[in-house]
Amino acid sequence: MSSLTDGARRSMSPPGARAVRRARLAPYFSGVFALAVIAILVLFAVQAGLLEQLTPTPPKPAVAVPSEKITVGPSTVTGFDEQKQPYSMTSRSGVQDKDIPNHVHLDMVNGEINRTNGDVVDVRADRGIYDTDSKQLGLSGKVVIVSKGRFTARMDSAHVDVNKKSLDSQSPVDVDLSGGGKIDAKGLKVTNNGDNVLFSGGVHAKFKNSSMNAGGPQ
Repeated sequence: MSSLTDGARRSMSPPGARAVRRARLAPYFSGVFALAVIAILVLFAVQAGLLEQLTPTPPKPAVAVPSEKITVGPSTVTGFDEQKQPYSMTSRSGVQDKDIPNHVHLDMVNGEINRTNGDVVDVRADRGIYDTDSKQLGLSGKVVIVSKGRFTARMDSAHVDVNKKSLDSQSPVDVDLSGGGKIDAKGLKVTNNGDNVLFSGGVHAKFKNSSMNAGGPQ
């Protein structure tokens, strides 16, 4: 015995049957179409780089920040020492120390210190550190001290008290005397307004045609 449904199917025309089948398959076609659209959108996003923009970027490592420095160009420092004699120093450039503001790092230093008798002592060095409060000057690199009419001294480093016009060096010293002669020593100290010059450490002196070993402090 056949059901009413079977009878309806048998009585349905071919176009109607196809319409029924399409209606049943419509949800499947809609799902496939939706998946295809999603795939196209994802491909477009990848090519456009949109996904990279949405992806969280790992934090960049912290960059070390250099210490702050205050740099000045060519400059001149002038003043008077404790004996009211003028002095001056020039440098190609200077950098103020961030941690010690009264310290200025100098490049290519040239200075003039006046003695009470009117003589001028020239000071030159590749580098220097000047303390603006205490008027202390540390020199390094091809240090040259010229006391006009007396001597020219060369050394690697020296410490100058600009206020007292004194100098102390613990590095090997090479001295040319203006009157002829040469002195080599391991140290040099100039005091008393430049009047007293003391050589120390294996002093060797040569005057004109004679030579001698001076018995300075070892």
